[in-house]
Amino acid sequence: MEIGLIGCGAWGRKILCQLRELDCRVVVFDPSESARRAAIQEGAINARSQVAGKTDGWIIASPASTHASMLAQLAGSGSPTFVEKPFTTDLASARRYADDSQIFVMHIWRYHPAIQFLASLVRDGRIGQIKLVRSTRTNWTSPRTDVDPVWTLAPHDLSLAVEILGEIPPPKAAWSERHQGCPVGLIGICGADPALVFEVSSRFADKRRELRIHGTDGVLSWRDEQPWVELHKGNRSSPQRATLKIPFSGESALRTELRTFVEYLRGGPRPPTTAREGAAVVEALLELRRMAGIADPLPD
Repeated sequence: MEIGLIGCGAWGRKILCQLRELDCRVVVFDPSESARRAAIQEGAINARSQVAGKTDGWIIASPASTHASMLAQLAGSGSPTFVEKPFTTDLASARRYADDSQIFVMHIWRYHPAIQFLASLVRDGRIGQIKLVRSTRTNWTSPRTDVDPVWTLAPHDLSLAVEILGEIPPPKAAWSERHQGCPVGLIGICGADPALVFEVSSRFADKRRELRIHGTDGVLSWRDEQPWVELHKGNRSSPQRATLKIPFSGESALRTELRTFVEYLRGGPRPPTTAREGAAVVEALLELRRMAGIADPLPD
């Protein structure tokens, strides 16, 4: 099994290492000579500056602003493609590739063991009817410079709504946090019943990852990579809540999503994170950015 990995920066090297552990032969494509040298040291069988040739599958881990052009370059290759989030950064290209059945999006939080476990508890009816999904995702600065932190962080929260709710509720309102004129955070509100409310920011002194799911009969919560979720059972008429810690386990989200793609290339089931889902995330985020007063290019 040979995979073409486009982009081998800090995150791309993690992808490369996981692919090697999954017994894949990896050819790296990156314009940076130092990145290519590092890729060979990490086990790539070859490293080139320009995308060319045939592989069993492609993974796009280049900067977000290049995703659309990389998809265009791979069009007609005949090999399935797994593209990092965000799918693209403009509506026209997202719609152009939305119906391509051979493109899948690396919405890593849909493969996270905590999110999958929470979704299973929701489906089992443990907290009744879902009324609200509330997500917080913050850290200090962002390693990516080609797009603002909202593009880097918010796709996670919109995609996990698909895992929990089955869809992204329609955008309703948004507010943008700015620093030196640049968007560095966003509070977004989608839907009403159920609603998705999320906050992302790169101006928090500490890294936070928190998810709460509110239902008619209780609340599920998880935060900061803890290996359990908390179930707070009760409703507005309950005098006290009953809290239960429920442990879960699983491999890393990156390992799971890459294994899912590799197994598909070997004849297994299709990854659930389709190009259509990727386009829906882009469309919702662009609308929230518009509501928050963030200027983005208009669609063609």
